[in-house]
Amino acid sequence: MGCKHEKTKLEEMNLTPEQAKQILQKIEAEKARSAASASAVPRAPAIVAKPDAPQVNTLASENDHAALPPVQGQFVDESLVHGNWVVDGLVDVAPASPQAASPGGVVLVNRNNDLLVAHLSSLSKEPTPGETPIQPIAEGAGSFALARGPALADGYGYWISTHFLYRRPTKVPYGPLEELAADARVGTRAAALPASKATGRPTWVGYIALPTVVDGPLRAKLWYGAEDEAVLTEPSASALSIQLVEIANLVYVVTLEARTGQSTLHARTLEPGSPPKLGADHVVWVGGSPNSMTELSLKPTKNGSLLGLLPVERDVTTFALGVLSFTSLDAATPPSERWLPYLNGINPAPVEASRVCGHDTLLFARPSTADPGSPQELVLLDLEAKADDPPLVLGTSKAYFDVSIAELKRGALISYVADHRTWARTVRCVSG
Repeated sequence: MGCKHEKTKLEEMNLTPEQAKQILQKIEAEKARSAASASAVPRAPAIVAKPDAPQVNTLASENDHAALPPVQGQFVDESLVHGNWVVDGLVDVAPASPQAASPGGVVLVNRNNDLLVAHLSSLSKEPTPGETPIQPIAEGAGSFALARGPALADGYGYWISTHFLYRRPTKVPYGPLEELAADARVGTRAAALPASKATGRPTWVGYIALPTVVDGPLRAKLWYGAEDEAVLTEPSASALSIQLVEIANLVYVVTLEARTGQSTLHARTLEPGSPPKLGADHVVWVGGSPNSMTELSLKPTKNGSLLGLLPVERDVTTFALGVLSFTSLDAATPPSERWLPYLNGINPAPVEASRVCGHDTLLFARPSTADPGSPQELVLLDLEAKADDPPLVLGTSKAYFDVSIAELKRGALISYVADHRTWARTVRCVSG
């Protein structure tokens, strides 16, 4: 609205000259503030060897939780070269949907619980960015809802919809649909552990189950074949999120307790059997307050340790991503901690980890500035990078609902949900 138009409107309001002057001054001040805020989000050319402005490796310090400056030299969903990575172009795969990246492509689920795959072709070997070789989902494949993506194991996708735990094969014809449990909590994610030939253990699937009584505790449960399932938490414990992992030849169930005021991680061993044998419950870490959407992610690292990722309140004024390195899941061996501070609160705070070009790497969303309405950044961070190597900002959006990353032979496939769509792109190793 022009200044002349604004003055005319003010005259029609029968204000005194002094009142009109004060309102005009406020309008001009707000315009100046908005212009300064818009110019604070920098842009970069489509293909850049490295951002020119200095950046901070936020994981370089073991317990650094000071506020960090916004990353400079951002890239907004463009192809680019960054260090040892070649990032190919962005592909619009489908509407916003439950999704998960896999070596074969992006696995999605629609409202009808049909499982669909956006297939990935062979990666380019060129040293420069190109098109991501993925086939979008055809129009008319059904409507999609916004929900947690499926867990993938042994040729199946496992997901939760309307209180049911479902599964379907991830290869054509993707059926039939199997209902594994009818007491799953909506809004949570299943955890799947591949079968073991060495021990004869079948595929195990963990999930968060509804209370058995009104206002009762949420339970962690295990589906282990046919109609068999087992409760994994103590009667008085309540769980928000579940992970199944194998470390040092032992299988563990790790749960994030739904407790006000602190994030408590519980771990216990699981041995094959019918039902599986549960070991003693150990509290392996305690942190800040979670909320109903907080998710725990656990990934094995290449050195045999376990990487735990948990976005929580660091203290009363700081929200951060806790990066926990476990060498053992017992109460006597606490994890080492690194903290990646966020400049503002973010909910949900999606994060995932994988190996990219042989390095343990994080994919996560974070606020770009401390302003409450600031856009979010999608960041790819090499955990083995030197302290002065900057993380890579892949793009910006108003919000990222979910992120996923899958290791490929010569890189990784990244997928995420933002701007009402599901997107995907490949990251390739410069060395091939």
